[in-house]
Amino acid sequence: MKKTYLILLLAVLPVMAQRTIQYDRSLVSQVRIDLRDLGYPPVDVIPSDECAIRALTVAPSGAVYGITSGKRAHLFVLFPRHGYVKPLGVIPGVSTVYRALVVAQDGSVIFGSGSPGGHLYQYAPKGDESKPIQVDAPLEVKDLGVPVAGEGVFALAINRMFQVIYGVTTPNGHFFSYDIKQARFTFNVIVSEMIFRG
Repeated sequence: MKKTYLILLLAVLPVMAQRTIQYDRSLVSQVRIDLRDLGYPPVDVIPSDECAIRALTVAPSGAVYGITSGKRAHLFVLFPRHGYVKPLGVIPGVSTVYRALVVAQDGSVIFGSGSPGGHLYQYAPKGDESKPIQVDAPLEVKDLGVPVAGEGVFALAINRMFQVIYGVTTPNGHFFSYDIKQARFTFNVIVSEMIFRG
């Protein structure tokens, strides 16, 4: 009798422990994860002294964009259905980015440079899924301007419905906003005496 119960329990347990596909629903489809350098060796990997991932964000399309820091900064993308990282190019004149990466409703990628006098930049994806991988090629970006003179951009957040980006600078913590439609910055008072150094 005990043996029968034990066999029945062992037969039922795996079924009860198995997750259904609905359990794994998330913003990004579940795909395999490759733990390796950013790209595919030997010719299309972001160099080791330029591959520190500083920010990640999810686009409305489901694509995951990321940005690196180091000797140079790179923008890359992960399309979940492919399951691999695709470098998009080097960001001209930028080496430091903190937590300053967002994607607007139209899919444009907006990020800020963390160095003093940091600019806000916009990248417009056009067929990135089918483009060849770009590691050393300069990324075509639009310069949106300097939020606060002498300050770097530390962090960004976006309200896609109202098309407004909110940001905080480093090192002095100035709060600013950027209206995407009107292409205009609004400057506010210093957030606090907290140190924003990354």
